[in-house]
Amino acid sequence: RSLHHGCMFLTPGRNSIRGPFHPSPFLRLARIYNDQSVMENHHCAMTFAILSRTDCNVLAVLTPEEQRTIRKVIISAILCTDMANHFALTQEFQKHSVTYEPDSEPDRLLLTKVILHAADIGNAVRPFHVNHAMSRRVHREFEAQAHEELALGLPVTFSVDTSDHVMCARVELNFL
Repeated sequence: RSLHHGCMFLTPGRNSIRGPFHPSPFLRLARIYNDQSVMENHHCAMTFAILSRTDCNVLAVLTPEEQRTIRKVIISAILCTDMANHFALTQEFQKHSVTYEPDSEPDRLLLTKVILHAADIGNAVRPFHVNHAMSRRVHREFEAQAHEELALGLPVTFSVDTSDHVMCARVELNFL
């Protein structure tokens, strides 16, 4: 259940701004979340705001203890999608033995985080037409972010010219 809910709420309130751009001191969300996993923390907050609505509270049938547990898992799963945590998560996964205990909360949490993170960055292994469409969207997000950074007088974090297909291909190769 926790993995399902984490996936459902991975990007509510998404505004197409990525990574280091949000920690700019000029942006409201960066101030709210103290420059730490800004969008991921925002997604968690949006998730629980949605779930607090009477017509959306799918967790209401759970006991308070179950609600606390699922809340912890959902928050951990969403926060692990911050690419700043990518290498720490992959190292933790690689160091773990190949055997996972179903009754072990840390083992279940690690697998949940790894599965959600893999799904979040896994477009490269999807059929080409899906990967291409998703890559184009990401490239357009980076391009829009660069334009906004320039308009605000900020240094450009990462620039992609979506009309330059060779540049876009290099971006994809570097991501892999």
